[in-house]
Amino acid sequence: LALLGAEIEKPIERNKEDGWITVSVNGIEYRGVLEIKSTGKAHFDEQGHRQVSEWIERGVSLRSIKYHGIFIGNNQCSLPPSERTNPFSDSWKRAAELKGISAFTTSSLYLIYEKSIEGKIDLNAFWMQVFTSAGVISEFSGLDLSL
Repeated sequence: LALLGAEIEKPIERNKEDGWITVSVNGIEYRGVLEIKSTGKAHFDEQGHRQVSEWIERGVSLRSIKYHGIFIGNNQCSLPPSERTNPFSDSWKRAAELKGISAFTTSSLYLIYEKSIEGKIDLNAFWMQVFTSAGVISEFSGLDLSL
């Protein structure tokens, strides 16, 4: 995330949010709270978006800031990314949309990173999509991120 232009603040407490993220796009500062999950299973359970909601509430109560929730997940860790299934069930996607949480996979994030090194994507546009969308981000600038 830092290599994509984000400022990351490491978590303060153990077993809470996985970090706080700040990105500046066109002079506007966006703030988010991170939940990063890894599982050997094919799909993420409901715990992931519930935790992001809890971290958003922590941001309000501890810092008086309503952060945007960002979930980054890695499923079927023992398999190569090309063999993994879509980890987000329909109910997971709906919950993330309703809660205003952005979600994507580590594989998607790596693809964005690769394209940024090649100079083939607009990182400001990527961050705008992350911070203004709700739900699973499966496409960006013509790239299929659902892999």
